[in-house]
Amino acid sequence: MSVIPVPATPEPSETPETTTPPLRLVTHEHAWELRSVEYDDAFEVRRYECTDCDDVLYR
Repeated sequence: MSVIPVPATPEPSETPETTTPPLRLVTHEHAWELRSVEYDDAFEVRRYECTDCDDVLYR
């Protein structure tokens, strides 16, 4: 029989910082502009981009 030690749970103040960027709140109305239209097996995919930010919408 072998024993495997279990690491201690860190305190909340000892939690390492994450490298993911924080969420951002969009504070404007998106102004969508059609950027491209692609066709795939009789389906039409339209790509819209906001003119004020980097958000993308597909329909």
